[in-house]
Amino acid sequence: MTEFLNFLLLIFAGIGLSHILADGSIMAPFKFWLADKNNWFCNKFLEMLSCYQCNGVYSGIMVYLIYRISPWFDQWPDLILWGLSLSFISHIVGLKKMYWTSQLNWEEENEEK
Repeated sequence: MTEFLNFLLLIFAGIGLSHILADGSIMAPFKFWLADKNNWFCNKFLEMLSCYQCNGVYSGIMVYLIYRISPWFDQWPDLILWGLSLSFISHIVGLKKMYWTSQLNWEEENEEK
């Protein structure tokens, strides 16, 4: 069972990291800086950061490397992986909450008519 939970942790951590790189507001200053450079490398790097599929490859590699170093370090790699996983899960929960709110508002509007 713990192997399955570790697998889920790694999957969610990779998705969370990919989401942070693609859409996270924390990355906006770095993306603006890259856009101002206007050279081939910076343009390609910016393109990679904006693409979920592209940065998902590198996110997966990073998550795997963090997971592999965890036996040699104390709890820091686990802390990073759990943080990235919860980043993804909180985003999904937020989307679901917005969906439920829109459904309730739609039902209330239609009941009044």
